[in-house]
Amino acid sequence: MAATYAPVKLERFLWEVLGLLGTPYLWGGKGPEGIDCSGVVTYALHQAGGPDWRATHNTDVLLLEKALEPVGELLPGDLVFYPHHVMVHVVGGLVVGACDGGKRTTSVEIAKMQGARVKVRDRFDYRRPVIGFRRIPWLVPRGDLHHGVT
Repeated sequence: MAATYAPVKLERFLWEVLGLLGTPYLWGGKGPEGIDCSGVVTYALHQAGGPDWRATHNTDVLLLEKALEPVGELLPGDLVFYPHHVMVHVVGGLVVGACDGGKRTTSVEIAKMQGARVKVRDRFDYRRPVIGFRRIPWLVPRGDLHHGVT
């Protein structure tokens, strides 16, 4: 039986994601002091009232999470997956996530030297290959935020 979760407002989830802009990348980081790509998703989801997956869901686990629905059209709040990387679609193809770090980004100082932080990318396909998109089904959308991208 699939787990069910309380509805989470899409606006709050996106607000939490955008609130992390500029946060230093930190490999394995799950909080606002330093965060990696899956940490952006799990931290924002938890802050918005969703499940606390910070300790259990890295990018590969998120990709396989049965509660997330595969989608063909991107809507705000959808997750965009790449090999060992995930970003959050905001609107019109813009994605936000922790970028330019990696396994060797183990301190905030290293992240600053690398320019590794939570950033906006102007195209969801800024990185290739794109593996696919997943929707968080318990996000409650607001009609005027739906500007799909195919």
